[in-house]
Amino acid sequence: MRADSVTFLRLADRILHLEFQVKVPQNKPMPLRMLNYWVRLYWQHNLPITQVLIWLKETKNPAVLETEFQLESVRCGFQVVRMWEQPPEALLQTPALLPMAVLCQAENPTGLLSQVANEVAKIEQPEEREEIITSTQLLAGLRFNPDLIRNLFQGGLMRESTVFQEILQEGRVLGRGEGRIEGELAMIYRQLPRRIGTVAPELQQRLLQLSASQLEDLGEALLDFSTPEDLIAWLNQTEATRIEGRQEGSLATIYRQLPRRIGTVAPELQQRLLQLSIPQLEDLGEALLDFSTPEDLIAWLDRLPE
Repeated sequence: MRADSVTFLRLADRILHLEFQVKVPQNKPMPLRMLNYWVRLYWQHNLPITQVLIWLKETKNPAVLETEFQLESVRCGFQVVRMWEQPPEALLQTPALLPMAVLCQAENPTGLLSQVANEVAKIEQPEEREEIITSTQLLAGLRFNPDLIRNLFQGGLMRESTVFQEILQEGRVLGRGEGRIEGELAMIYRQLPRRIGTVAPELQQRLLQLSASQLEDLGEALLDFSTPEDLIAWLNQTEATRIEGRQEGSLATIYRQLPRRIGTVAPELQQRLLQLSIPQLEDLGEALLDFSTPEDLIAWLDRLPE
């Protein structure tokens, strides 16, 4: 439910950083992310750090085998746990770890899920039992059919649970949004051929990227179309506007954050910020968390490729 959150436990003289991942990231690889977390945690707490990356969903991607970041003289190692390779016995002994047990190694995964359900049923405190059921159902959804989960776990997913309410609300919003988009697309697919003839597959792919509000605008604009070029021009303009809006949003956030990190941003630095691309602005948004003086910003800008 929360993106990019770091869970860590402060021990007497050490921080234990636990990073849970479902999918392999497509942009910045996990070794680089783990290095980034290590630097930030050490910067803030000045304590040694043990990092454990826990992969929850089985995959053949070789990225889940990586255990360190290494580039020239920089090296940062971390432990890796692939849940689908772990024996479940130890987790079955502790109620709080039962939800994780459903992801463990098993010759008969369904039998393991049933065993977890039996252990959950032994929990005497009703509130604790319901919370464990809720967590178990959520994680089991990464591996098992929803009907099987419902059959084995009675209760759980408490209506008063804040997690359940967040999921329910998100589902309602997504459901309404997806239905609305599908309806808009269906209407546009029927109308466009009557205005401009056959719509090429590459244009159909671009239409699939439009938001509900953009589809509404297209539904009105297409009444003035007469050729495929009219649609192409409209899509180009819409995409350019979206990119400009994203860039403006990133800039606005950075303009709010930088003064809190380094004080007043000189006009010449603001001009340099205006030249940054969207990926550069996103990288700056991450880097500025470690800035403390204007010189840090200048050094970061100077390192950018020409």
